[in-house]
Amino acid sequence: MDPVYKDIGLKYFGPFPEGFGGIGTKGRYATSVEKAKGIKVRSQPIFPLPQTVQAMGFEAVPIDWAEVYTSIQTGVVDGDSSNVIYWDYEYFRDQLNYFVQSSHNFASYSLLMNGATWDKMDAEDRGIIESAAQAVIEQQFKNAKAEDDKWVAAAQKAGIKYIVPTPQEKGAWVERVRKTVWPQIEKELGSEIMTQVRANASTPK
Repeated sequence: MDPVYKDIGLKYFGPFPEGFGGIGTKGRYATSVEKAKGIKVRSQPIFPLPQTVQAMGFEAVPIDWAEVYTSIQTGVVDGDSSNVIYWDYEYFRDQLNYFVQSSHNFASYSLLMNGATWDKMDAEDRGIIESAAQAVIEQQFKNAKAEDDKWVAAAQKAGIKYIVPTPQEKGAWVERVRKTVWPQIEKELGSEIMTQVRANASTPK
């Protein structure tokens, strides 16, 4: 990510994580491409999220956030996708029955600073800022997990069934998304970035 941000004049320190997204639905749920057929879910209108959800077998419907509750309530869609469970619990818990922890996207913010300012700093000051940023990032990974666990428990208490796909189910989704969506990303972002992504991508277990 650092070279990408550097091109637009920013210094990137790392992600400030919120957590992994899933799919909250009403009436039925899916953990495979076959079971997902016919289930319409809202997707943020941000590439490549609709394409990813579509590749997983769902019918992705890009809808602005303000319209999601009414869309689920009236049956325009059967649920929401790509948010951590907090958002589906907090805003749609009276509409949703299931949350599948597909973890198909990683929701995070970025720790950044002005690149020109960074370039003017001496090594000592850079070291102070960089070490502080890494400490904050490492702590937030722990905090985000604890926060997510809290909302999983709250959602279950409210009657939402929390489902974690098996490694085999998740692996099938991963394989399909990498096969169908990654070439689209490469077309948009270029082979240099995707070569690095492929080199560092984990193998589902």
